[in-house]
Amino acid sequence: MNSAAMVLPALAIASARDVIALFLTYVLHCTMAGCSAMLLVRVARARPAAEHRLWKMALFLPPLTATLAMLFAGDASGVAVPNAAVVLPVSEELPVIATGIVTSPVDAAVLSIALAIAGGVMQFAVAVARVQRQLRDRRTLAEQRLASSLARLAERFDLGAIELFESARVASPMAVAARAICFPAGCLKSLTDLELDAVLAHELSHLERRDPLWFYLAGFVKAALWMHPLNHYVAARLRRSAELACDDRAVDATGDALGLAKALSWFAHAAFDDASGLLPGASCGPSVLVQRVQRLAAATTTPPARARASMRFSRAAAALLASVAIGSVGLSVTFAHKRPALVADIANAPRGATAPSVDLASIRGRIADLASAEIRLEAQIDAARANNASDTATAPASVRHVELEKDLRHAREERVWLERIVTDRMGP
Repeated sequence: MNSAAMVLPALAIASARDVIALFLTYVLHCTMAGCSAMLLVRVARARPAAEHRLWKMALFLPPLTATLAMLFAGDASGVAVPNAAVVLPVSEELPVIATGIVTSPVDAAVLSIALAIAGGVMQFAVAVARVQRQLRDRRTLAEQRLASSLARLAERFDLGAIELFESARVASPMAVAARAICFPAGCLKSLTDLELDAVLAHELSHLERRDPLWFYLAGFVKAALWMHPLNHYVAARLRRSAELACDDRAVDATGDALGLAKALSWFAHAAFDDASGLLPGASCGPSVLVQRVQRLAAATTTPPARARASMRFSRAAAALLASVAIGSVGLSVTFAHKRPALVADIANAPRGATAPSVDLASIRGRIADLASAEIRLEAQIDAARANNASDTATAPASVRHVELEKDLRHAREERVWLERIVTDRMGP
């Protein structure tokens, strides 16, 4: 077996604590952003378009800010860092819980996180495949009424050429690409011209907002990071606010809220497919659909002054949420390396004075022990390197090689650090 092929996964395992720290940092940032968005939406009472921006920020910013926080974080073992780190003390020596690739509880936790993320990504891939299978038999829709409706709305939506399709496997109209809309087969016969204009305006609004792309990205984040329950709530609210925002845009373009409400009621009988949640459409779930119909039936015109005030307040709320997200870059979760009591005593001793609990003979003894340990580890590393070069090398042997290298590095760092501190604070 090629030793290089085994060392690569072993090197990944060596940074297990960083993986856990990144995941816990993400959980912290996601909680802060999600709760802040919930509070701002409740206080600001923003219009759906502005609310959608808040939910979008709450879903997509935490992965970015958590990664930046980990990049900016320093070593929690004593080096001063510019960010505030939540330090989790962990001993260097961890009990072995299994043989092979999982050698500690930390490795087991990393493996669990990796399997959870992989499972979520696979579920997302299956959902995408289902959507593509639903749309596989779509065909170009050449309907004069639909072409006339599109021509009437073209001046309100500057989108260029739009492709129109129909499929017997979709339950409601949906925006399926950057410039494509798919209708259920035969649905145009049941819609009046006003209702058709309203539905088409709604789908054009999705294209105008680039919702097909954002819905796919939101579905991926929710699937990959499903372990955090806030992601499910935020993703659902993001979808709901997008549909409401498109309803408002459609009413603004056609001036017919009742026509859209009637069209939505007609589509209410359709079965709702979970996979279709990856694409924006005229319907997105029974409860939300009922709320949308009721909202459209009771639609009233918002005074211009009130609309402008709401927009200013919504922008302030978005800026505040962005500030919370940016500020969270300075907050991370990290693990502290456990140092021997002798090292901690020396580090806390005043300059030029001997700490009461520190014996100079003990310090020199510790340095001598570390030097002996370095010689022993070097011999073990040479033996492991020779084993990896043979054809009988195994993955556990490669992992052991990496662990020996790590132990040697730590022993050298501690010995050099002790010698420097002793020389600097206690004299030779």
